[in-house]
Amino acid sequence: MKFLNFGNLKGSNPATIAARFFLLTLGAAIHAVSVALFIDPCDMVSGGFTGISILLNRILPFELNTGLIVLIMNVPLMVAGLIIFGKEFLFSSVYATVASSLLIFGFEEAFESFLPIIQDDLILSSVLGGLIAGFGRAIIFRCGGTTGGTDTIVRFLHLKFQNVSFGKMLIMMDIVVIALSAVVFKNLQIALYSGCAIVISNVCFDKIVYGVDKAKMLYIISDKADDIKKRLLDELHVGVTVLDGHGAYRGDAKNVLLVAVKKNCYPKMKDVIKEEDPNAFFIVTSATEIYGLNFKKNDKKEL
Repeated sequence: MKFLNFGNLKGSNPATIAARFFLLTLGAAIHAVSVALFIDPCDMVSGGFTGISILLNRILPFELNTGLIVLIMNVPLMVAGLIIFGKEFLFSSVYATVASSLLIFGFEEAFESFLPIIQDDLILSSVLGGLIAGFGRAIIFRCGGTTGGTDTIVRFLHLKFQNVSFGKMLIMMDIVVIALSAVVFKNLQIALYSGCAIVISNVCFDKIVYGVDKAKMLYIISDKADDIKKRLLDELHVGVTVLDGHGAYRGDAKNVLLVAVKKNCYPKMKDVIKEEDPNAFFIVTSATEIYGLNFKKNDKKEL
């Protein structure tokens, strides 16, 4: 089940822009709460640049708030992102990154005398911190943004290494951050709790945004089937089968697109369909097993 279904938040009308800014701010605030109130005060680290910023906060010879370190580290990436990805990147990822960084700073300053919120309970802090972070990131993602850092680096790398999934790249970077935290804090237990928080955050993010199904199968009926097909092939690199059909009432010919897609591509696919044809009729079903192409290989011999 997918909880975050905001519809199409792309567009230049004031209502759409206002809604998108509100949701990006909400997601950034929720993500900031997880870092400022649960992860950072307990000397745990979250994934990516936020985790690296927590480590720098401890080892730098001068005092500097974690949120400000996150912002400073992201500045070069934001500039590069604007050059490579354009204005859409500015509207979503840059805003979410700046808002999240400043809110981390604000929450840590405002609640300094109460931190850590949960005293001497690393298990509860890692669970709550991971759940809250995953929920905040999911809201930002559904608005087309990221919290910067390694998410942006992975977007750069994915332009060249399209066969390597976002998830695998992020996991490799998170493992490096966790290993560094064990060295900096000289505490393997806290590093392991950090790993638990990151896993919980990623699982929460995955379940909220993509749902519990392993894959989706879509039947798409549209007068703009050719335009939709082209974008699916060019942008998502998925296989599309064109079926010949006709309407039973009018008898007019219709092209039906049959698409099987991994769940991490489904939100983008739905956006593409709605952008090309808001009146498109499409059926989405769950697929637990798909063989061939980029899915499972049917290499087992039947007895």
